[in-house]
Amino acid sequence: MAGGMFCDTRTGADYPFQGTFGMNKFFAASCLSRLGGAVRRFGRNEEGALIVFGLIMFILMIAIGGLAVDVMRHESLRTRLQSTTDRAVLAAASLDQTLDPVAVVDDYFAKANMSSMLVSRTSETKLGFRHVEARTAAVQNNLFMDMIGIPTLNVAASGAAEESISTIEVSLVLDVSNSMKDNNRLVNLRVAGQDFIDELMGGDDTEDISVSVVPYSGQVNAGSMLLSYYNVSNEHGYSNCVHFAADDFDSTALSTAQPFRRAAHFDPWYTASDPQLMFCNTDARLAILPFSNDKSVLKNKIKNLILDGNTSIDIGVKWGAALLDPGTRPVIADLAANGVVPAALADRPFGYDNKQVLKVMVVMSDGENWDQFGIAEDYRSGPSNVWINTADNRPSIWHASVGKYYVRHLNTWKDDPWGSPVTTTSCSSYKWKTTCTTTTTPDTAERLTYPELWNKYAVRWVANNLYGDAFGSTSVYNTWVNNFLTVTQPSTKNTRLHNICQASKDAGVLIFSIGFEAPSNGRAALRDCASSPGHYYDAKGIELSSVFEAIARQITQLKLTQ
Repeated sequence: MAGGMFCDTRTGADYPFQGTFGMNKFFAASCLSRLGGAVRRFGRNEEGALIVFGLIMFILMIAIGGLAVDVMRHESLRTRLQSTTDRAVLAAASLDQTLDPVAVVDDYFAKANMSSMLVSRTSETKLGFRHVEARTAAVQNNLFMDMIGIPTLNVAASGAAEESISTIEVSLVLDVSNSMKDNNRLVNLRVAGQDFIDELMGGDDTEDISVSVVPYSGQVNAGSMLLSYYNVSNEHGYSNCVHFAADDFDSTALSTAQPFRRAAHFDPWYTASDPQLMFCNTDARLAILPFSNDKSVLKNKIKNLILDGNTSIDIGVKWGAALLDPGTRPVIADLAANGVVPAALADRPFGYDNKQVLKVMVVMSDGENWDQFGIAEDYRSGPSNVWINTADNRPSIWHASVGKYYVRHLNTWKDDPWGSPVTTTSCSSYKWKTTCTTTTTPDTAERLTYPELWNKYAVRWVANNLYGDAFGSTSVYNTWVNNFLTVTQPSTKNTRLHNICQASKDAGVLIFSIGFEAPSNGRAALRDCASSPGHYYDAKGIELSSVFEAIARQITQLKLTQ
């Protein structure tokens, strides 16, 4: 039907055979009747309802799927940003890498083609500590969420990484030479050293920090227990010092298998008969204290230090370096098993490659390397030319040039040493009868070995009283002093000090050094030994405590902070 689906919309004019008004009414009523029937039929008809619902659900599924796509794109970008950030800050924070940490972060983002997304990066680096942070941000243009009014999503990621020291090993190398008596230096050292321990270790004993104390003068008294682990010659057992060769200072290691010469036990200075100042001191207060985390033990060690001899900074540093070298671990483990070292420290010294361990040496001196004396090889061991009469403790000496013994208290030459057996015969007569009695005195002359000689008499007294007096010549005295003694010059010792300090620094040891009212040569040698000019300190008087405390604070700042 034209003009509509149910009603004919033509007017009466379109039907020439009907009246206009009556026909219009007819067609209007007929149209309404048919429209009402169509509506009733539509209401009863269920065909097509699921199609409409399906269309609605399809549209909703497309919308939700599009939303998921944009969310997945957002998460993928966020994951890439976070992964790149984490890898960048971890690499930058490593104490092993030597590049600028910020440059490392930049390089990671450049290689990931994400440089534009890097908002900020910061780093803080100290000795034994590095902290790196990075922040990123990006904007994602949405594909589907834009249809519902969300055109973009922000993407952000951040990361931080830190690497620092958790364990510290310290060798405290302290000058106790006789010049430390001036200006109360030893008194100030005792106070400063105890303050150092308090500052370093805090309120309680801790397994995170271990300290070895190495007092030194002209030599270092290793102590009989520690020295027993090393292959040291046995010319004598009076003292426990090692005579190191030049190449021993090229390495921090101190092998337990390598043969070492025991330093001679002698007094090179005094002219009195009894030795007054042995070049290797035997006092337990000056023996090395290896590996302790006991504050009271460490502070008592420092409080009880005493004066002795001249200055050998190189030997002090050699022992300080050896106590940080991982090759010493078997020695420390056995000392721990014997109760000499705390059991908690039995696995030290740790390896140089352990980045969670900081090895520190603090070297203090008020002087400079001085002459290091020794006994010449021909006079170190074996029988000497001196005899002692054990009955009256008087010596005599054989001189091959004369072929006789010089008996000092008689100032005369004899065929036999004083105290040798003397045979005498006495006779008596009675009634023309003579009776003779022969007697022989006990043999109390005992030949001394050279170690026994130097333990009993000072070197200069022997040269003067048993050689110079025998020939009435000062030149003979001087000759024999030079014959007996060897001298390692300060210039040679400075070279050795440089070598052992450099070997320690090359191995990763951090060295602080202190010139305590030291002369210019001493300050120069100590400055050269330090890890950098900033690790060298000058100190005078009570300033020494402030210096030690400042060093302790620097060390403790390197401990793990996270």
